[in-house]
Amino acid sequence: MQVLAGLVLALMIAATIDAGELQDPTRPSFLSPVADDVAAGDTKTAPSLVLNAIRLSPTRRSAMVNDRSVKVGERIGDARIVAIDRDGVRLQRGTEQFTLHLLPIKVKQTPKAARQ
Repeated sequence: MQVLAGLVLALMIAATIDAGELQDPTRPSFLSPVADDVAAGDTKTAPSLVLNAIRLSPTRRSAMVNDRSVKVGERIGDARIVAIDRDGVRLQRGTEQFTLHLLPIKVKQTPKAARQ
């Protein structure tokens, strides 16, 4: 009986050690750990920039780029945030300016014939 209990205990410990690498798939992306080179602002390799969210209020504009909150004038990697508006975030890298857009939300509409 003690051997069986010891075996069960060993299996439970092994399962919890291996489970340390699993991540919750429902956890929001902004809570996920960011790679060290991106968090440190490593500019040797330009990371791809992904616009996650835009937050606009009458007094403040901010955006989530690569799961990091940024405002106009701040830098992410080697790019500087130039503008934030409802259509996207404009960045400048050297002399090049480019815009990151959120994925377009398509609203289904009924055909005109069906509405009449």
